[in-house]
Amino acid sequence: MGDDGIAVDGLARNVRLWNNRIHDVLTGISLAPAVDGPTYALRNVIHRLGSGRSEFQGTAFKLHSGGDPSGPIFLFHNTVDAFHPGHPAMAVFQPGAWAGVTARNNIWSGTAYALVNTNAVQPMDLDHDDLWTGGVGHLVQWDDVNYDTVTAFHAGTGQEAAGLSVDPRFLNPLTGDYALADDSGLIDAGVLLPGINDRHAGPAPDLGAREHDVVGSVEPEPVLVDAPLRASPNPFRDGTRLSWSLAQPGRVELAVYDLAGRRVATLVSEARPAGEGAAVWDGRDRRGRPAGAGVYFARLREPGRTSTVRLIRVD
Repeated sequence: MGDDGIAVDGLARNVRLWNNRIHDVLTGISLAPAVDGPTYALRNVIHRLGSGRSEFQGTAFKLHSGGDPSGPIFLFHNTVDAFHPGHPAMAVFQPGAWAGVTARNNIWSGTAYALVNTNAVQPMDLDHDDLWTGGVGHLVQWDDVNYDTVTAFHAGTGQEAAGLSVDPRFLNPLTGDYALADDSGLIDAGVLLPGINDRHAGPAPDLGAREHDVVGSVEPEPVLVDAPLRASPNPFRDGTRLSWSLAQPGRVELAVYDLAGRRVATLVSEARPAGEGAAVWDGRDRRGRPAGAGVYFARLREPGRTSTVRLIRVD
């Protein structure tokens, strides 16, 4: 099909697209524009880009638009394989504007660049992704500059400080099986995103849409985790009280993270007795600065259990 697999064009407030399989399309998901936001794309498998008779290159996500600017966009744990010759996994063109694009733990496998960006004046935050072209041609084209390695790309743009460029080792792209092989270098190579990938199988999350387990089976994860950590009030303006109950004494760590997985504040990091406990987050980061309105996650680590709750701070 020479068009978009999924189109989220227009007003898009708190829209989430996850666990989709999209193939044989020109563009996987169109966010052109996704007005207001936030918009989340999580654990989608997008392959065989550039299909149809269009003169345009394929791309997993279409961001360019001459309309209103998009709100915040979050791309987490997507597996993208352009497959057809001459197409990048992800291409960002002009015109278009957005509040921000944050990408983590994605696999960008292209046949003509992994990433192309001709609209580099717009804010993007890319890290902990795998960029791959099979070792053929340039790896990234960013603002008309070609980069052949992730190291050079980071040095030139500041993007992908912890990015990788390794063969994903998909099981069988010819049949559309994009699970990771047992020897894939992307297993346990991701970064923790609270509320998104807490239930990973190994020491760390895998890159891509599907979590690999020890016997090679593949199961989708829930997007958000229900947990016995409570927040009140929530949404909140000036502060929220986080409460929990410990079944046994032990070391407790309670921290707040933003949607990109960055630690904003540490509220508790000490041994606590069994029973009820609580802490207050005043909406400030570890330097005492207001964290700003938006969505955050509080994560409580205790002996034998990790709990996560989503927090919404309003102006």
